[in-house]
Amino acid sequence: NKKYIDISNKIASQLKLSTLMQSAADKLQKCATFECLERLVVSSIINDISTAKLSDLHVCIENRRNLFWTTWEVDGIQPYKETYNGLAAMLQIRALREKYATGFHYTNFAEMINAYMTELYVFDQCYRHFCLANARVSLHFDVLKSAAKTVEEWITHTYCRNLAQAWEAFLPGEQGALAQWNSQINLPIPSQSNFYTSFPANPKHEARIRSFVIISDALRYEVAEELCYSINADGRLKATISAQLGCLPSITPIGMANLLPHTKLTFDENTHVLVDDLPSKTLEQRNSILQKYDGLALSSAELKGMKQTEARQRISNAKFIYIYHDIIDSTGDHASTEDQTFAACDKAIEELRALVKFIVNQLNGGLIYITADHGFLYQDVEPAAYDRAEQLEQDCAILSKKRYVLGHGLQKVPSAWHGFTRKTCGVDDMEFLVPKGAGRFHFKGGARFAHGGAMPQEVIVPVITVKALSSKNRLEVKEVAIQYLGEIPIRITTNTPYFKFYQLEKVSERCKPCNLEIFLADGQTPISTIECVTFNSKSDLGDDRTKTVELRFSETTFDPKKKYRLVGRSKDNQIEKFSIDVTIDIMISDLFNI
Repeated sequence: NKKYIDISNKIASQLKLSTLMQSAADKLQKCATFECLERLVVSSIINDISTAKLSDLHVCIENRRNLFWTTWEVDGIQPYKETYNGLAAMLQIRALREKYATGFHYTNFAEMINAYMTELYVFDQCYRHFCLANARVSLHFDVLKSAAKTVEEWITHTYCRNLAQAWEAFLPGEQGALAQWNSQINLPIPSQSNFYTSFPANPKHEARIRSFVIISDALRYEVAEELCYSINADGRLKATISAQLGCLPSITPIGMANLLPHTKLTFDENTHVLVDDLPSKTLEQRNSILQKYDGLALSSAELKGMKQTEARQRISNAKFIYIYHDIIDSTGDHASTEDQTFAACDKAIEELRALVKFIVNQLNGGLIYITADHGFLYQDVEPAAYDRAEQLEQDCAILSKKRYVLGHGLQKVPSAWHGFTRKTCGVDDMEFLVPKGAGRFHFKGGARFAHGGAMPQEVIVPVITVKALSSKNRLEVKEVAIQYLGEIPIRITTNTPYFKFYQLEKVSERCKPCNLEIFLADGQTPISTIECVTFNSKSDLGDDRTKTVELRFSETTFDPKKKYRLVGRSKDNQIEKFSIDVTIDIMISDLFNI
């Protein structure tokens, strides 16, 4: 690969191909010879991504993902693979944006919660995927720079504002969500203040000897959905995701206290939360509270450092084990590292999945809950001046942060929601202000990462339930099946044959993508180019799961009476997935055009 890259770059430079090909990008979308061509195609896609037909862009991106330059790796990163990952995420944002072109319209608070949990979270998830791709690609070139500006406009200025407008229509008034936050009985999700009785202490689970609760600080819903998907890739486990309505203000001290078993919550003189009159800030303090319920508190780092025998001994007398994990909040909540928030989300998924496996394999854990104290807001560029919420001088404020103010006798301001903690988080007794929308009261200490307010990303808190399956109930995890579309046996009469393939199932937790090398062969010897194709569509639409592969012969003479083969073999382990008989009967005049 390195030799090819060096030679192709020298040829491109000598022929000044980047200039010569400028006007032919649309005609060269199936070519992959030169890197300058790859950049040209990427630029062409970016130029058209707001206006071209979605299906055409989708096909183009998926085809480019299978070509040579996406395999190029430098410093552990595949820049073009990441580029197309980012463009695919951008395309998904555009599709959702067009679906909701007139904004979000729901009849009640419960309906909108359901909408966020079933589809709207995908805006945030795709934004994270795009930003991650852009960050990795930008280490080598700024090809996604212009696309990033468009994505910011779509997400920060359109999606977030429309989301806030629709969501906050249900908050005000005596019958509004803000006044009845903890007492609403018609919501599709429980209140976070009822977590202990709704999940680990639910009577339905009494038959279980022991349950594990993993609390990952700032694990927001869209990240948890991706974690749930990855856990289900293990056929021994079954993970399902639900949610709870988080506390308001959506901050760590209040969220962590509400997740513990309790009968009452109060503030002390330093605004620390007391659980049944006991402090709850530190791991040791939470352990003391849990011990009254035959529980135990551990940090994920502490558990990771234990050997199996030691870990089993440590939990032997506990009915509930609370495990505290923190990488997203600890990264995002500091100005020097907040730009790494989305990378921390990826790392959290990896660490939490490993933690689940450790609990199941080493501790015989059969029931695991994964949740968070709150979610977060994040934007990949610094907030503008108009994102600053108006805040009058609050003489009665006890604690003032970017997304909330706590105090007594707080003065109401038009740009913020005013409420009482006893109604929104069950903690007596304090008033609060939180900025409307995604605004911040101030930008000190970094403002790209924030939480504390009432946006869905902050208060729709995930709960993943993971169950270990018995050997007889374990589910098969397999690659998606592929079917050739065309007559069999195949007769080739042209020197550039193409073949259509259909992905029979959509990719899911239990159906993995299939990476194939497709080529024509004489026995075991390839006689054509070898095209790498990834069948990874998650679409329900047949057209989206159909791929066309064009092959070019590497030989010029064929025996029309001989049987050749169309082969599809696994790129990962070289095992043949299919072999179809082929006859090649090309006219002599055509051979001179090969």
